[in-house]
Amino acid sequence: MQRSHRIRPPPKGGHPGSTDHFHETFKKTIMKQKIKQQASPSAQPTPLAVDVKTASHLLGVSQRSVWKLVEQNKIHVCRIGRRVVFPLTSINAVLYGTGDKETDQ
Repeated sequence: MQRSHRIRPPPKGGHPGSTDHFHETFKKTIMKQKIKQQASPSAQPTPLAVDVKTASHLLGVSQRSVWKLVEQNKIHVCRIGRRVVFPLTSINAVLYGTGDKETDQ
């Protein structure tokens, strides 16, 4: 009786020590590093301006109160197309009492 030998396919990524295994391990390491970089807050650039929702959150007031501050000329707004954004310098001026709308422009 003749024994049949099964040929097993190599493990995913190849045998340890092979070039396929090296490339798979290298790809996994690079992907892990990319995910870490994307997840870290320092990887994201700090915005120069924010929307009304974020501005109200930063100031600790309602969105309506933010618009009242705009009406009172205490916060400077910028329009980009139809979008309205609030420069962080203007929000900091309200929070810390440094300057006013005219000096932030």
